[in-house]
Amino acid sequence: MRPAYPLTVIVSLGCLYVAGVGFLAGVCVERIRFDAHRTAVLTQLTTTNQRLHARLMDLERSKEVHPSGRTER
Repeated sequence: MRPAYPLTVIVSLGCLYVAGVGFLAGVCVERIRFDAHRTAVLTQLTTTNQRLHARLMDLERSKEVHPSGRTER
């Protein structure tokens, strides 16, 4: 009768391999999901920043300075 030791080692290594691949796949999926969320947040931030910049430029254009130093309303 052959000992079950080699079979146990092979099965254990196979289980470790499957667990390792599963862990790495989980890490990759989480990074992809995080990047998608980050992209959405950065897009919203960029849009808000552009609207704010346009609003500030409009305010600056609406306050023209006269040679006397007074602002026109």
